[in-house]
Amino acid sequence: MVTKHIAMEILYPPKLRSAKAKKKHKLNVMRNNPDTLYVDFAEKADKRVKNNLIFFTNTPKAWHSVICKHYPHIQRGGIGKGSKITVHEDEHLDSIVLNVNIYTNGTVLIQSTNEQSLDAFEKHFPDLNEEAEKEKSLLTTEAKDPDPEEATPTTVPNLPCAAPASSQSDTQHIRETLALLELEFAEFRELTLTRLSEAYLPLQQPDDQHQQCREHNTAIADLREETAALRQDNQALRAQLASVKEDMQHREKAFTMELQRLREQLQEHIYTPCKQVKVTRCSNTARALELLKRDTLGSLNYVIVHTGTNNLHRLRQNTAHAVRRMAEKASREFPDSRVVISTLLPRTDVPPPCHQGH
Repeated sequence: MVTKHIAMEILYPPKLRSAKAKKKHKLNVMRNNPDTLYVDFAEKADKRVKNNLIFFTNTPKAWHSVICKHYPHIQRGGIGKGSKITVHEDEHLDSIVLNVNIYTNGTVLIQSTNEQSLDAFEKHFPDLNEEAEKEKSLLTTEAKDPDPEEATPTTVPNLPCAAPASSQSDTQHIRETLALLELEFAEFRELTLTRLSEAYLPLQQPDDQHQQCREHNTAIADLREETAALRQDNQALRAQLASVKEDMQHREKAFTMELQRLREQLQEHIYTPCKQVKVTRCSNTARALELLKRDTLGSLNYVIVHTGTNNLHRLRQNTAHAVRRMAEKASREFPDSRVVISTLLPRTDVPPPCHQGH
């Protein structure tokens, strides 16, 4: 039979649904194809990854010897009915690369938490298989040619030529049951180790998490410092803006007053270009009557009484009376002057002759 050296996946018939039936089928496939490497996959985060490698051999002692010779840093141990070989990366025996379980029934189970280690074993499997064949030949030769000095005559008792058929079938059934139990135990152990490694995975990398936390805290502190600096700059800019706004208000007020003064001077020259004009502003009618005197104003050719003062809107129906009082007093104080009544807009409480300047 040609030995295959590439790990294959065992395919189960659709009719096999129970775990026990699948395990029995798996054991039969491996026994019918000895020294053929198979692979078991596991689902992790929606991804199929290699879980372990497994094969069956008729010479477990030969494989035990070959694996111990191939890997320089190993530890030997027992696993009940078989042996266990732990392969380490270096002589310090700190990091585990592979766990090789060799059972007495011929099942060889290769386990690792690193898929690359399983790939490396699969790559070297052809060479290991050749070495196992050589080791098998040596063991067979030693068994056929025992040491003459150690050979001693033995008395062969009279034994029955053959065991009953029922006894042989029971023995075969017991062996198959033990093989299934060993395989179930190995798979259970692998499943337990996988779950424990997944559960404690965050605890295996505390330094990286602490480093990330420190980097995040440093970034947050830098952002806070930058925010404080921007806040100070914002306050300084607000103070400068308030100062500029206040200065602009003062300048605007000064410009408005200067513009008003220039406008008044310009209006005086427009209305009476060849006359000297004296303008007296009064806050109300009483103040205007008080100032309307010859002693205060002197000699005038024209007396213009403008009715657009600030308190006329409060006089209502008394506006005409106030205008009349101003005209009468102006006529008495300045009999030689011409009295002119000026109003902004026609009003219902002012007689029409007043609007026309009569």
